[in-house]
Amino acid sequence: MSQEFHFQLEQKQLHAGLKRHSGYIVPAVDEVYNLEITEVGAGPYNPLMQLYAFTPAWPFPWLMGGADLMFTLDKVNETTGSLEVWEGTSSEHLTDLPLPSTTLYDLPDLAVFDTYRVLVGTFGVMDGIGSALQPTTNIPRARSCCNYKGQLILGGILDTWYDCDETFIAHSNIGDVTMEPDWKNEAGYRPINFAGRIYKVRRLGDYVAVYGEKGVVFLAGVGAPAPTFGLREVAKIKMASPAAADGGLKWHVVVDDLGYLWMITSDGAQRLGYKDSLSRLTLSDVVVSYDPSYDRVFISDGELSFVMNKTGLTQVYQLVSGAASYQDTGYFVGDEDTENYRLVVGPFDFNYNGLKTVYTVESDTGDEVGLQIPIDGSYTLVRTVPLNNVGVGTPVVAGKSFMVVITGDDYNVYPNHILLRWKMSDLRGVRGFFQPRQS
Repeated sequence: MSQEFHFQLEQKQLHAGLKRHSGYIVPAVDEVYNLEITEVGAGPYNPLMQLYAFTPAWPFPWLMGGADLMFTLDKVNETTGSLEVWEGTSSEHLTDLPLPSTTLYDLPDLAVFDTYRVLVGTFGVMDGIGSALQPTTNIPRARSCCNYKGQLILGGILDTWYDCDETFIAHSNIGDVTMEPDWKNEAGYRPINFAGRIYKVRRLGDYVAVYGEKGVVFLAGVGAPAPTFGLREVAKIKMASPAAADGGLKWHVVVDDLGYLWMITSDGAQRLGYKDSLSRLTLSDVVVSYDPSYDRVFISDGELSFVMNKTGLTQVYQLVSGAASYQDTGYFVGDEDTENYRLVVGPFDFNYNGLKTVYTVESDTGDEVGLQIPIDGSYTLVRTVPLNNVGVGTPVVAGKSFMVVITGDDYNVYPNHILLRWKMSDLRGVRGFFQPRQS
């Protein structure tokens, strides 16, 4: 009779979130649904508040906010949309605002200066105090905008404005949004050839991060010998879509055209990986949205959604195309999937290439446990059994390697323990006597 062994997955592997790289026979989290990774481990996903119910036409409706107001832009048909203003304290719909034109084919962008706001997009430009945004022609149309220390930065100029095109950034005077260059040399414009067509500009500490179709560039304000912006080429990254980058003051993320996730900080760019997970998305539809309430970003294509913080990446049920925060409460307008819990961990081969049989699985979370084994080149679920009241299930499956699938109806869980008990079925690789041992 063969000896029974047991293998316990280390907590640090459970608490790392989705695996970053593939191709290794090392147990890791292959799928995790409706958990988040924090500095102390894996725990329940903190959902956003849904501002209102709607019929989505991805990536619309779009939501963005600042100070005490939130703005939503919904697509009425293929070319037109409606802009709505919401009050942050009560989530009350305040008013609808007419758009400058009916040209609506990409997500807009919003820059907030205390109570003053600038909204830019393919439809035109609107600015004003509070909810009183009005169309303006004093600011050129652009794909993106941000507030850089009281200076308006535009990226990807869409209007015929001086010599600019979509590879240019433009910057205003300091303290106001006058864009016309003058003798003070504060307002101006410049091409960013390294980035190519510019899709997104965001403040990153003391820099402006410029994201384009070909690469990422940092701009930094320079005062001498004359006010201007210095340029630093950061990385050759081809964005998956025009909306595939976002973040806060300290860190940003970018999804590239191959499905890799990049972390951008003031130190530069780091490729994190996660291609196995993010390649499940339709990359051309990817929208990255920053949620300041939890300092995290959502990555979604309208069908699947992932949430990323500085600790790890997981999959969640809310399909987010834009997020806003008021008094530490996060809001979104987007669709929602099922709210169950799912954790897939593996592969397990127990450092033995022969056939073996897993008899029992122990878990401190979930209602059912299943086992996947390789069939025709991919892992396939072959059996699922209930977990009893002490978290033990007996799937009894033979194979060369295994993936463990744990599911439940409630994602309010904190997984810490997965243990497999198994026996060798094929002893041809064993020579002589062997002592009982733990793998």
